[in-house]
Amino acid sequence: MSLSRVRRAVLAATAAAAAGLALTVLPAAAAGETPVSGDDRAVAFAGNAKTCAEAHLLGAIVHVGYTIDGSNTYLTITSVPAGLSLTGVVLKGGSAFNAYVGDVRTDLHAPLVSSGQPAQISFWFACGMTPPITSSPPPTPTATSLPPTPPPTATSPPPTPQPTST
Repeated sequence: MSLSRVRRAVLAATAAAAAGLALTVLPAAAAGETPVSGDDRAVAFAGNAKTCAEAHLLGAIVHVGYTIDGSNTYLTITSVPAGLSLTGVVLKGGSAFNAYVGDVRTDLHAPLVSSGQPAQISFWFACGMTPPITSSPPPTPTATSLPPTPPPTATSPPPTPQPTST
C-alpha cells in the first residue's frame, strides 16, 4: 500500500469516528437543554414527575373536573372537590413538565418544544390537600361580659376579750 492510500484510509477512519462522536454528543447536548415553560405562572423541569412531591408541590394527587382542547395542548380545570385546596397542576409534554403552583386553572400547557409552541400533553395530574382546620382563640372577656363584682362589705375586727378579775 502506498503512503497516500494509508493516509486516505486513516483520514477516512478519523472522519468516520468524528462523525460518530458528533452524533453521540449532539443529542446528549440537546437533551441537556433547560426546558422553557412558556408561561409566567409555571416552572419547567426536565424529565418526568409522577407524584406531587417529585413536582415540588404540596399535597397528593386529586381528581378534578377538566377540559382539554382539540389539539391536546391546553388544559382547564373546571372543578375541584369541595373541601380540597388545589396546590398545583403538572403537565408533561416532550422531555419536560410544567409545574403550576397554587390554584391555577386556565390555559395550562406543557413546556415549549423546539418549534416554540407548547408540546402536546402526554399526561397530567393535579395536586391538592385539605386545608388545615384553624381554631379560633377563645373570646377575650370585656367589661360588659364579666359578671358583676359585689361591692366589698365592711368588716370590723373581732372584739378583744375583756380581762377577768381574780
